[in-house]
Formats: sequence, C-alpha cells, structure tokens
Amino acid sequence: MNRRDTSKKAEQVNRLALAKIMEERTFLTLQSEKHDVKQMEVEAFDRWADSLCEEIVGVNRSIWDVFARWRFINFLLAEGIVEMQTEADGTILIVETEEKTSAGGSDKSA
Repeated sequence: MNRRDTSKKAEQVNRLALAKIMEERTFLTLQSEKHDVKQMEVEAFDRWADSLCEEIVGVNRSIWDVFARWRFINFLLAEGIVEMQTEADGTILIVETEEKTSAGGSDKSA
C-alpha cells in the first residue's frame, strides 16, 4: 500500500483551474455585482485586483488577459486573501476571506 502526500493534494484543492475560467463558470463580485472573470471589462478587473493587493507587478494591467487573471486569482487563493465557493449549479464564486474583510485591506504584493 502506497502512502500519499496529502499536503500536495490539499494545495491543489485551493487552486482555480484555468478551464473553469475558460468555460465562463467563475465569477467575482465588484460593487455588489456578479462578474464573469473571463468576460469582465479590463478596468473593472483591475479595480477589483487593486482593492485586494497593495502592489501588482509582472502583469500588463492595461490588458489583464485571461492567463494573468488566472495567475492573480491563484496568488490570492494561496495567500488566503480570497477563497472559492462552489455554487449549486457548479459555478465558482471568488470571495474575500473573512480575515481580509475584517482587516480592511491587504499589504500583500502580487
């Protein structure tokens, strides 16, 4: 019987699959409105990103292509700034964690 490294499995659970964004099944909220991560206007995604991270580097913020959005959301997941909630219809909602909300902001850099 093989032993499994469960820490790697747990780490993978906390990552968003690119396919979920490409299938237009991943959403976030900005100003109480639900937005599809893939279809969201660049300026709106940038506003959302800026509200969660003090400094964003290594990405062309005037474009925010789907791959940059995917990497950024996974960074936020890894840092515990946001979490994924799976809804009854299988869509994923990216929400701020309670810690982030109660702290009033993040001093993390992406």
